Amino acid sequence: MYLPGGHGPMSDLAFDADAGRLLTAQLASGKPLAIVCHAPSAILATRIHGESPFRGYRVTCFTDEEEEAVGLASRAPRPAAAGEWPDAR
Repeated sequence: MYLPGGHGPMSDLAFDADAGRLLTAQLASGKPLAIVCHAPSAILATRIHGESPFRGYRVTCFTDEEEEAVGLASRAPRPAAAGEWPDAR
C-alpha cells in the first residue's frame, strides 16, 4: 500500500475511519506499507480507544520546520488539534 504525501492526507485521511481500517489491515498483513511526506497523519485514523497499532514504530515525515522553510506553514492543516499524535518514538 502506498499513501502519497501532500496536505490532502492531513485534511481528510487523518479522520477517515475507512483509511484507518485499511492501514491497520495492511500493517497486520505484513505486506509493504509506504506512507510518504505528510501522509503519516493518516495514522491518526488507526486509533481505537486511544491506542494505535503503529505505537512503537519509527516514523519519518515532513516537519514544521520544513513547512516554514518552503513557505507553506500557514497552509498546513493541523490534525493534532483534534487529538494527540500517536507515540511512535
